[in-house]
Amino acid sequence: MISGLHVHKGKDYSHDLSIVHLMSQTSGLPCYLTDKQVNGKKTMAELEAGIDQSWPIDRVIHEVKRMKTHFPPGKEGRAKYADTNHQILSLIIENITGEPVNNVLKDLFQELNLTKTYVCEDVNDKNFVPIRYKSETRYIPLFLTSTRNDIISTAKDQMTFLKAFFNGYFFPKERLNELEKWNNIFFPFKYGIGIQKFYMPRILSPFQPVPDMVGHCGSTGSVAFYIPDMDFYITGTINQQAKPNIAFQTMIKIINNKLK
Repeated sequence: MISGLHVHKGKDYSHDLSIVHLMSQTSGLPCYLTDKQVNGKKTMAELEAGIDQSWPIDRVIHEVKRMKTHFPPGKEGRAKYADTNHQILSLIIENITGEPVNNVLKDLFQELNLTKTYVCEDVNDKNFVPIRYKSETRYIPLFLTSTRNDIISTAKDQMTFLKAFFNGYFFPKERLNELEKWNNIFFPFKYGIGIQKFYMPRILSPFQPVPDMVGHCGSTGSVAFYIPDMDFYITGTINQQAKPNIAFQTMIKIINNKLK
């Protein structure tokens, strides 16, 4: 599975890949969702167009091996978001625990009492709000159930998870700063080890400075962020694949109102 996974400019870096590379988006691997496949298509564009399809891990690995890599693993100053990294991390979790990743996630949800959170496994499940793309609804059950790590949740449950994370439930609170090894990924985001930072330079908001927000977001405008300077948490979603940036405009408004 690993052999030939990461070949960059003729050199095989597959066995140089580390867990930190995967968690920090510094692997240089192509993203099976957003990068071009060898057939010239992009999976995300097809899903946005309503073309539903399964992407189990064996298909991900097969396709990624044929795609163009971005840079060698751990290249200084480089980061590129790739959902491929998360799929491989799922395999590592399964290898270590001996359990399917969806079962590991279920145990975690139960441990935190996240009663409205579950792994998407039933293609006939209609108990959640479908994704919207512009003014249209996108129902993609084949994709969501194929990854074994796509999750249905609520803003309230995500708040429970977010507070648990930043208050030391999973890792010692005094060591969380070790995750803040930031690399530029795309403006206005930096990526650490498993976490994002949303930042707004003072020059772009001179009259009302926007404090840094640390957490993570999703492509459909879902957000879960902690604002350290305010000891303030925000979770939620706009459920809009076409304009996820609206979520951050909303977050900034919430923060500005809080600071008044």
